[in-house]
Amino acid sequence: MSIEEELFHQYNIDKEKLILYGFQHMKNKLTYSTSILNNRFLVVIEYDGAIKGKVMEVEYNEEYRNYRFDHLGEFSSIIKNEFINILMDIRDKCANKQLCQYDQTKRIREFIWEKYHISPEF
Repeated sequence: MSIEEELFHQYNIDKEKLILYGFQHMKNKLTYSTSILNNRFLVVIEYDGAIKGKVMEVEYNEEYRNYRFDHLGEFSSIIKNEFINILMDIRDKCANKQLCQYDQTKRIREFIWEKYHISPEF
C-alpha cells in the first residue's frame, strides 16, 4: 500500500475543499504543488478519484523516488516526512473520515439508528 493509500484509507475527499486549499483543474484532475527544502524539491499532489503524489527535484526536473523505499537514509527520511506532512494537512482540511467502509456495515448502522435511535459503538 502506498503512502497516499495508507493516509487516505477510509477518508472521503471533498473536491470543493481541495479547490479552496489551492488545487487547480489540469487535464481532468485537480493538481496542487508546493516547494520544500528551500525550493530544491517540488511536491506535486494530484486528485482524479484518488490522491497521488510525487516529489520532483527542481534542479534536474526529475522525480525523486528514494523516499518510497523501506530502508531510508537521513535525507530520504526528511523528504518522506515533508511529503507525509503535506498529505496529512490536505487530509485534515479536505477529507472526511468514513465511519463505515463497506455497504453492509452502513446498512446495519442505519438499521440500528432507525430502530433504536442510537449509533453503534465500534
